[in-house]
Amino acid sequence: MSLQFCKVRVKILSALRKINDWGPERPEEGEKILPPFAFYLEFDYLCPVTTMTIKNLTDMKKQLLLFTLVLLPMVASAFTGEAVVDGINYYINTDNNTAEVRSYGYSGEVVIPETIKYDGVRCDVYGIGKSAFEGCNGLTSITIPNSVFYFGEKAFQNCSSLTSIAIPYSVTTIGNYAFSSCTGLTSLTIPNSVVSIGKGAFSGCTSLTSIAIPNSVVSIGNGAFEECTNLTSLTIPDNVTSIGNSMFRNCISLTSLTIPNSVTSIGEWAFDGCSGLTSVIIPNSVTTIGKNAFSDCSSLISVVIGNSVASIGSYAFRTCSNLTSVTIPNSVTSIGEQAFRGCISLTSITIPNSLTSIERSVFSGCTALTSITIPSSVTNIGGYAFSYCISLTSITIPNSVTSIGESAFNECTMLKTITIPEDVTMIRRSTFQQCISLTEIVIPAKVEYVFDEAFAECNALQSVTCLAPTPPYAYDNSFTNYGIPLYVPEESILSYQETNPWSKFTPLRTLSGGDIENKCAKPKIYYNKGELKFESETEGVSFVSSIKDSDINDYTTSSIQLSVTYHISVYATKSGYQNSEIAEATLCWIEVDPQKEGISEETATEAKQLQALPVLIQAEGGEVSVDGVPEGTRIAVYDASGVELGSAISRGGKTLIPAHIASSGIAIVKIGERSVKVAMK
Repeated sequence: MSLQFCKVRVKILSALRKINDWGPERPEEGEKILPPFAFYLEFDYLCPVTTMTIKNLTDMKKQLLLFTLVLLPMVASAFTGEAVVDGINYYINTDNNTAEVRSYGYSGEVVIPETIKYDGVRCDVYGIGKSAFEGCNGLTSITIPNSVFYFGEKAFQNCSSLTSIAIPYSVTTIGNYAFSSCTGLTSLTIPNSVVSIGKGAFSGCTSLTSIAIPNSVVSIGNGAFEECTNLTSLTIPDNVTSIGNSMFRNCISLTSLTIPNSVTSIGEWAFDGCSGLTSVIIPNSVTTIGKNAFSDCSSLISVVIGNSVASIGSYAFRTCSNLTSVTIPNSVTSIGEQAFRGCISLTSITIPNSLTSIERSVFSGCTALTSITIPSSVTNIGGYAFSYCISLTSITIPNSVTSIGESAFNECTMLKTITIPEDVTMIRRSTFQQCISLTEIVIPAKVEYVFDEAFAECNALQSVTCLAPTPPYAYDNSFTNYGIPLYVPEESILSYQETNPWSKFTPLRTLSGGDIENKCAKPKIYYNKGELKFESETEGVSFVSSIKDSDINDYTTSSIQLSVTYHISVYATKSGYQNSEIAEATLCWIEVDPQKEGISEETATEAKQLQALPVLIQAEGGEVSVDGVPEGTRIAVYDASGVELGSAISRGGKTLIPAHIASSGIAIVKIGERSVKVAMK
């Protein structure tokens, strides 16, 4: 008979249950939880393979049952769960002899022992669990043993009465928000056993004035010291490689800071609102400065950016209102939008050759900036990039720039000259609006569009030069003042004359400076057989006229003396040309007495039939012309005081009478017995 080991596996289902079913209430002293469980026993049993009998199996079962009854008390003695020992709630595991402090609504002074004894088993207190003391506003002090090596998430959050705490040298990890909003905590020493500080660990500790972080720390989470409003100084350990997002945000009392050479990145909002910080040295190890990293650091005077920084995030130094100068190293290839917006004390800045784009509003509102040179590596200037830089007097834009955004130089009120690069194809909306000191502008040949208000309110402009062979598409409000010279290519004169709004400039000149006649000739006024006629020496014009009847009025008298006098004004207009000067005339009807006027019998017969004759009077350049008066009629001209200035006898047709009256003066023209007032031009 041969013997062989047979593997036997036995399942034992425990009937154990919780000793006390305490429901939602906390356990009392000594209470414990034993959940139902099942376990397996597996062992080798030596038996004959070929002669296995029912008796053999029965004997084997008896032996197994005996073994199980011996083992069961050992299993039943193991415990895993929460229990209160000496007034402190623990999560206990008697299998591995450990205990973790759990929440219990603590107050006053709490002393945590290194070990506890539970159910005859000694357990080491190895940690402070998640939210163990969270919201314990009555907790005034706590003693933590050297057996503890971690503080869990929110372990002491909102313990507002806790003023100090000694962290034992056994602790390696301070969890997320572990001491968040401990508003009474004034000082803290972190032992050199700690390697990790979680996010928000000390955020909102508004009474914390100082904290020593040992070199053992290699990781500090986001927002770890955010809103520590009384923290005045801090040294970041040499092993930390990154300053996380919002790490020191709104630490308004922080005046000095040392960033070690181990740091490679500064996160978003890292020092935002640190209004007491006066200077910062960013080491050469740093490659990125995150969004809003130093925004609203209103006391920051100087900043040194290391020569390894490749990226400066959007809003990074926004409204650092006391920052006077900054040098950006050649390593920087990207500066985000509004990075230096509102730095009102910034007088100079050096932009490196490594930069290819100046983003939107980067230097907007830098009101003390007087000059800036843009390197030839830059191809794009974003919208509002230099808007409201009211002290900027000059700026050099290289020919590498092909695009300038809207309002890029809006309200640069001291800017006197600027050269637009030759490859720019459009001048966007309000690009130079309210540059009230700008005296001249040259629009490059490749420009196809000048958008609305591009040069609006540039009231000091003395000339505009447009090199484009085809007039760019422009708006009426692209310019405000059209009463200045416009210089254009000689071969494009006709196009500019016929294109609005370019045709509105006066005068229009070639690039060599020669004037171009583009003004309509002043109209001449004729009257014949009840019809007014206008003529101009400029061909193809249209006439805009106005006729006023001096008799049109409201009357209250029983009799009205009609003058039958029309006042006529007219000017000529044509696309691509300026409007002509206004021509004026007075048309009236006079009654003729043949005997008093010395008119011949033949003419008198006609006059009696007509009863009245139409007369057209015009006054200009010291002369009065009268047309339509019968031959032999005396015509006299007087000034406003009644002094006769000249007279003539009509010979038929138009009669000219010299009358030396100043321009805009009033002349009184007497035709026979009829007097008419006319204005001299």
